[in-house]
Amino acid sequence: MKVSASLRALLLILLASLALPATYAVVAAPGTDAAAVAAPAPPQKLDIKEIRLDNGLRIFVLERTASPTFAGYYQFGVGGASDPKGRTGIAHLLEHMMFKGTKNVGTLDPSAEAPLMKRLSDLWHQLDGELDRSENPFQKPDPAKIEALKKEIEKVSEDQKRLIVKNEFDELMTRAGGVSENASTGNDTTNYFIQLPSNQLELWFRLESDRILHPVFREFWSERDVVHEERRMRTENQAEGLADEQLDALVFMAHPYRNPVVGWPRDVARLKQEDALAYFRTYYSPRTASW
Repeated sequence: MKVSASLRALLLILLASLALPATYAVVAAPGTDAAAVAAPAPPQKLDIKEIRLDNGLRIFVLERTASPTFAGYYQFGVGGASDPKGRTGIAHLLEHMMFKGTKNVGTLDPSAEAPLMKRLSDLWHQLDGELDRSENPFQKPDPAKIEALKKEIEKVSEDQKRLIVKNEFDELMTRAGGVSENASTGNDTTNYFIQLPSNQLELWFRLESDRILHPVFREFWSERDVVHEERRMRTENQAEGLADEQLDALVFMAHPYRNPVVGWPRDVARLKQEDALAYFRTYYSPRTASW
């Protein structure tokens, strides 16, 4: 890899800082007891209760009586570092797909929607396969076939849109008083969180249970484009984002941390619905989750 002078300098500064000895000291103000300043405050003990279910799920509860609300948060112990080779970004894209609804939420007619989603998957497989021919020196893509596939994809997508209830999962949470609903993906964890009135706890459990037991990854390919745009905005159009990505690739040469959580562009461009489903079935289980 060819490393720029600025990136080389940044790496040298980082390594030099790690080599510096820790020589920090707390200086007492005039008239203050030095022993009192040096003594750290005793840690606050939190009354956290753990509930472990028969399926291995662990639930941690911390009661806070400041307001009649609760903060719901759960985490899966998997992230971008577990992305398969050639499928970087799948953990992050799966996080997006978990907001697309279930068999019961986000659709007017699940039985009518299912064959349309199957047809879309087949068409996208054909289109990606045809586009891949451009990377093979012994093959050439067929422009007429590509155009025909794109038109068919557009037609089937329009048929599916008539059955989709857009953002219904988010709407249900918002109507129940939910705020700060979001999710995040890191190298080693994927997190989902929200705040709701305390009398909506059972609703939250029901909706979360439904989307973990019966997820439907509708609008997969349009969401794949959203991830592409997110990468352009946060990495490719930001000097800091590009520097961070190059530095990680340089430092973690033989470790999955070298791969960006959002994924490499070529990998994201060929992610399939089946990839997300396989990843979900492998890693999203009660034994890898904490609530």
